[in-house]
Amino acid sequence: MGADLWGMKPETLLAQLDHFTDPQTAGVVPTIQPSTTYVRGPDNALLYPDLCYGRDQNPGYRVVEGVLSQLEAQAIAPGVGRDLDPETVWAQLLASGQAAGMLLVQALKPGDQVIAGLHMYWALRNQIERFCQTWGLGLHLVDMRDLAAVEAALQHGTDGCERLLLCEVPTNPMLYMADIPALSRLCRAAGGRLAVDATAATPILLRPLTLGADLVFHSTTKALNGHADLLGGVLLGREDGSAYSERLRSLRAGLGAVPSAFDAWLLARGLRTAALRVRSSSASALALAEAMERHAAVSVVLYPHKDQVASRDMRGGHGMLMSLRLAGGAKAALVATSRFKLFLRATSLGGTESLVEYRSAIEGPTSPVPDDLLRFSVGLEHIDDLLADLSQALEGL
Repeated sequence: MGADLWGMKPETLLAQLDHFTDPQTAGVVPTIQPSTTYVRGPDNALLYPDLCYGRDQNPGYRVVEGVLSQLEAQAIAPGVGRDLDPETVWAQLLASGQAAGMLLVQALKPGDQVIAGLHMYWALRNQIERFCQTWGLGLHLVDMRDLAAVEAALQHGTDGCERLLLCEVPTNPMLYMADIPALSRLCRAAGGRLAVDATAATPILLRPLTLGADLVFHSTTKALNGHADLLGGVLLGREDGSAYSERLRSLRAGLGAVPSAFDAWLLARGLRTAALRVRSSSASALALAEAMERHAAVSVVLYPHKDQVASRDMRGGHGMLMSLRLAGGAKAALVATSRFKLFLRATSLGGTESLVEYRSAIEGPTSPVPDDLLRFSVGLEHIDDLLADLSQALEGL
């Protein structure tokens, strides 16, 4: 029903899952179809042509993929990018955000080139490094804020090779912003493609496809679901008829990188409140960031609220992710980590619960993350309680 209601605000689109009603029961909640195979008629023709076998075919995928395609196709505000026809934006649910990011690389051929962000989600960066080495792909890690370095990296490779520019906006955990329209122009000039990991922003706050990106992906494990009870990912792209896009869309079935029917249902449930949750968490993260700018124990607040690119391209907030560098160095960061009473010491982001993590210990010695950094995922608790817990943890440091 999206074509009739195109232009809905995100809260409306998500709250009703694009005005969803079940065609068989008129229920307002999607059903869970766990079947892995589907019946053919006496003539051996499929009763439903797009339902044959469950490796990548489940009716529960369609609702979520359709809603996310509509959301990513709509410019976030007048004059910020441009609206796309939602019919030209495809979406694929995947088993995890890692699977979504790796699919972009696995669809390349030996000799193709990957230009990835020096600052990005460490697990994906590490896996890309290993895959490129064994698969014969060129890999160039650059700071995506350095457009000259990006332009130079895009010149690598032979004529006719694919060039994939992969960046995270904002980066986890440094919260650096990249200029998506500028990166898109560089990719166009070099015959490359721009893919953006917008997990930390979500399409509630940032719409990379409308800013010129060719592909965008999210870990739906995080804020899109928001309840810390599923693993999932989604990859979206603009229809371009290329062989690379066809490989991308066939690899999900080929690799079996699919979510379960129940996980797709959980994601549909989580999406209904995503706009409200993301904006609430973003408001609390901003309040914490502003309060910590005046704290003696904090040397640097990492949050994109004062970034010019973020101010231009994002609307409704700057995300639930915030990092602090402590003036007392690694020792102070470890002491503070042990003191938290409300923030949970755990890995992830985007849930209803607030988390804190001493990040460099997680990423290891090859990480560019400084050892004085604490990463926070701000949840839905009252801001006064969050601020009180953060303040007591930093007291005396």
